Amino acid sequence: ARRGWYVFPCKPDKRPYWNEQDLPNGKDNATTDPEQIRTWWKRWPNALIGVYCEKSGIFALDVDNKNGKNGSQTLAALVRDYGAGHDIPVGPVQSTPSGGLHLIFRYPEGRSIPNNSGKLGDGLDLRSNGYICTGPGYAWHPGHGPDSPLTDAPAWLLELIDSLGRPRTH
Repeated sequence: ARRGWYVFPCKPDKRPYWNEQDLPNGKDNATTDPEQIRTWWKRWPNALIGVYCEKSGIFALDVDNKNGKNGSQTLAALVRDYGAGHDIPVGPVQSTPSGGLHLIFRYPEGRSIPNNSGKLGDGLDLRSNGYICTGPGYAWHPGHGPDSPLTDAPAWLLELIDSLGRPRTH
């Protein structure tokens, strides 16, 4: 929250905690207010930290390696085919409990990043007008913690994301 990321408490299954008093709208109640955050974590001390991406000025490429999906393999193929095999420059990166990754980028001005699952490729989800979780079971990569400088997503990745909304031509 000190970084300007809007947070809220989530259950172990990654769904937001709800209550009528101070969290009636899940992610839409996300805040950077330290007093509100302290109140929530006093009530739910073991909560995961939900980060509302777009409101925080970020989006995440969620790489899933579960349920028969190998997002790491899909991403490697995209990097090879569209990114000329160059590593993706990225600031914050965390491993997820299922063996996946969250690659976190600066939300691009003037673009719309959809919130979806699997449309970019098998095992690749986009989190924008949605959220990611962090906390117990998640691990920030050395040199890529939550305080790392944000980077822009590579142009080829943004072009692929933009193409998700366009009809395909043959």
